[in-house]
Amino acid sequence: MITPNKYSDYNMSIVNVAAIVIKVLDENGAMRYNDTLKQVQNKVGEESKHVFQNALNFLFLLGKINYFSKEDLLELII
Repeated sequence: MITPNKYSDYNMSIVNVAAIVIKVLDENGAMRYNDTLKQVQNKVGEESKHVFQNALNFLFLLGKINYFSKEDLLELII
């Protein structure tokens, strides 16, 4: 849902959730996937879990985060 329409909830948009992921990772450093998801859900709401993976994909494509599968860590690239 990158293209907005009149039914869009901007708080649940990919860009907004991605911005919150960046903020959470900037405040806490590298975090586990589930911990990051819980932090985002606390800030945005329970419905953000449906958009969370798309927001991570968006940030990964932009080169803003790294994912380490062995440790299950997300790391912000500055």
